[in-house]
Amino acid sequence: MAAGLGAHEVLDLHEVLDGMINTSNNMQMYRAYVRDPQLMSILDNQLQFHLQSYNMLISILQKTNYQSSIQERHMKRLGYGQPTYGLRQPAPVAPSTSTQEIDDRDIASCMLGLHKSAATIKMMATLECADPTLRRALSQAAVNCADMAYEVWQYMNQRGYYQVATLKEVTTQTMINTYQPTMNQSFGLHSPVMNQSIAKPSPQLVSQVQHMNQTNASILPHHAYANYSGTTASIDLQHSNQNVTTGVGNQPLQPQTPDHNISHGEQQPSAASIFSNHVGHAPHPTE
Repeated sequence: MAAGLGAHEVLDLHEVLDGMINTSNNMQMYRAYVRDPQLMSILDNQLQFHLQSYNMLISILQKTNYQSSIQERHMKRLGYGQPTYGLRQPAPVAPSTSTQEIDDRDIASCMLGLHKSAATIKMMATLECADPTLRRALSQAAVNCADMAYEVWQYMNQRGYYQVATLKEVTTQTMINTYQPTMNQSFGLHSPVMNQSIAKPSPQLVSQVQHMNQTNASILPHHAYANYSGTTASIDLQHSNQNVTTGVGNQPLQPQTPDHNISHGEQQPSAASIFSNHVGHAPHPTE
């Protein structure tokens, strides 16, 4: 029984599996034209691993002899060392006009193209895959193809079939040094930038806050006690650093309006009317 898959996954798998079959068929046809024993060894090992990966992927899809993942391929050490850079009188190349002209370079180049194409298709399918097991399998299959491509490229580079052109050293270094690391590696409220802005307010902000405090202190009394209609408790308005008195002794100023004398037990105005009179606005009507 096949695994439950989305429509897009089925279509992508169709491309992947057809591509794997084509790769296998092509590599088997290449064997007839290989002359270098080392290239033949690479081709046979890769072909065998490729067929194993195909069977594993089918097993995952059909859940037969169930496999949970694609085997990781460990690239064989060919003893080439570091890649060789620079052009070393590369031989001219042209399309072959007959099968008799096909040589090891042509076969290696075709193998390289197959693996590059397969890695691209499998990684694109991975990014569209919803099933987690299948997604991991396709991702590993794409990496395996990339490793096989590099193995073939190493052979070609060592033989001089694939040479790496380079820029002038000053051009390369100038391009690389254009990019610099970022210094800010912390984000959010705990970042150094945020903490610095909170701990050290700007002088302009400090001045504005002080001005607002002085303005409010000049409007509101130091202590004002009054019972307002509609409330069950008295309101205590306090402003530090500002002592406002009635002019007779040091008694706290009682809030007053033109039409109301505030005292305990009498009808009291609303809080809105008192504060609005202080700032020069008409009081809001009260019920």
